[in-house]
Amino acid sequence: MNNEDNKRTFISTEELAARWGRSKRTLDNWRGKKVGPQPYKIVGKILYDLDEIKEFENGSKVTFNES
Repeated sequence: MNNEDNKRTFISTEELAARWGRSKRTLDNWRGKKVGPQPYKIVGKILYDLDEIKEFENGSKVTFNES
C-alpha cells in the first residue's frame, strides 16, 4: 500500500456547517448529543472525515416506494 492510499481528507466544523447549510453552533449541539457523524479531535481541533461524511449523507437518503 503506498502512502497515497493512507491519506484521508478532514473538514472542519465550519466547512461541514457550510456544506449542510447549518450553523456551527447546531453542529456543536449535535456533537454534544452524539447526533450525526462521529468527529475526530486532532491536535485540539474538531474535524470530520470527508469519506465518513459522504457515507452518512448517502445513508440519509430518502427513498420512495412505488405503489
